[in-house]
Amino acid sequence: FGGGAMSEYTWYSIGALLYSYATPANLQYGHESTKGAEVGYKADLFDRSVRVDVTAYTYKYNGLQVASVNNVNPATVFTVSNAASATTKGIEASAQWLATDELTFKANIGYNRARYKSFPGAACYEGQTAAQGCVGGLQDLSGRALVRAPDVTFDLGADYKVELIRGWTTDFATDAAFTS
Repeated sequence: FGGGAMSEYTWYSIGALLYSYATPANLQYGHESTKGAEVGYKADLFDRSVRVDVTAYTYKYNGLQVASVNNVNPATVFTVSNAASATTKGIEASAQWLATDELTFKANIGYNRARYKSFPGAACYEGQTAAQGCVGGLQDLSGRALVRAPDVTFDLGADYKVELIRGWTTDFATDAAFTS
């Protein structure tokens, strides 16, 4: 969209289909800014048979860009808007143990507290009632968890590699995962 010389054009990258009444004015949203920090530790231990990785982080988002489904218009469309602010804080850890040359065990765990600090004009979900917080097609998500940001995740797994046929390596693996 835009006009005039090439330098005056505004380009949009939206991961959804545009609706028929889309205009440059109703496709615009504000800038997102992020401030944060991470600190971590990585090590190979016990003659490199054990690898550990631990990371703690904290981030504050202003103008967080949020995609949501808009069912109020004639067709279901995705819109992008800005939440006023959000924070994420957490810690992640992983370990890998090479038990033998053929057998490896691995584990990952993460704790993530991701919340909207302020998001008073969030779109309601389909079928949401006033008793559930939807007033005039909008709701206040301030203090609520961000979408697709689980508090706890973990994964356990093992990998066994063996040469059953000369020159061919066969790999047997198993994984189990949990997401809150």
